Amino acid sequence: MNPISRFVFYIFLSTLLVPLHSAEKTQVNVGISDSGIFWYNKNEPSASVLGYLVDKLNSAQSKYIFNPKLLPRARLGPEVENQSISMVLLMHKEWGFEHLDLVSTIPICRGRSVFIALKSVAKDQSFFSNLQNKRILGVKGFDYNLDKRGKEKDLYKIARIPKEDLIPKMLKLERGDVGIINLHILKAYFDSYPEDKELFLISDKSEEEFNIGILLSKESPIPLSELNKIIKDLKQSSKLKYLIDLYQKSII
Repeated sequence: MNPISRFVFYIFLSTLLVPLHSAEKTQVNVGISDSGIFWYNKNEPSASVLGYLVDKLNSAQSKYIFNPKLLPRARLGPEVENQSISMVLLMHKEWGFEHLDLVSTIPICRGRSVFIALKSVAKDQSFFSNLQNKRILGVKGFDYNLDKRGKEKDLYKIARIPKEDLIPKMLKLERGDVGIINLHILKAYFDSYPEDKELFLISDKSEEEFNIGILLSKESPIPLSELNKIIKDLKQSSKLKYLIDLYQKSII
């Protein structure tokens, strides 16, 4: 076979082998939230927490292809129910997923939510001690500690908005008195709007602290034990260090 014929043969062979190799992999549809620093940028996956995680899950093994699906936070639960997705990245089951048959992986990150309010001369940390009759801004689909106080929860008025990174903007427009926001999403907001940092009072105490992993449907193509092993190997090899550092960054 002459060199040109050999080259043409290899090109033809590659067109057969690549689709076959891809077809051998099991497809796993992954739900990701469209909120704040968690946005997935398909043109630059490693530029976001969730994009970086998807990239590492795919490169860590050759058996599965994890296909990210960007969704509004409130759509994640319904998409799991209709089996359009079988995984939700960096979520906690108590954030509105209690009614679904989901299991959680080993923790990947640890985070916390805080209260924020516009600063004023009269406000200090005691402002957050009594939230009754205050207009509280939260996010659709989330269950907060304030939602779990039995009959007492009726004393709290939580208005739900679509995205968490809108909370500071809504407070600036005086559409609420206090907001509940993930500390790391607040950090991302201040990175984008540094002039706003001096406008807000941030609670010293957390509204909630939590370990975050991946929520997995029991009908998922990948078993929990196998996904846990991938995560454990990635953490031990420090390949998730960038993600953890990005997520754990201090607000200060």
